[in-house]
Amino acid sequence: MSADAGEQGKQDGAGGAEGAPAVLAEAVTLVKGRHRWTFVCGKGDEQRLLTYVAGLAGREGVPFDLFDAALVSHQITGRLHSGLNRVDEGEGTAH
Repeated sequence: MSADAGEQGKQDGAGGAEGAPAVLAEAVTLVKGRHRWTFVCGKGDEQRLLTYVAGLAGREGVPFDLFDAALVSHQITGRLHSGLNRVDEGEGTAH
């Protein structure tokens, strides 16, 4: 998972074992004024990203607030739900 805020970047252990390729979900990017955050996490690691985003919003001196965290969380959870709907629809047609 990673978060990139403009020129500053932060890596938080994406992927699995050393040398193993990570299966990435789509990136979620938030632009606020001159700041830009891009969040990416591996499939199945969305909860960890949500926890990170909430913690980022609580940091003093970081221009990323709870409203920003809510927007990013909404995008992440929306993608999770749309994926679940595709699985449900696919299972209903195979008999």
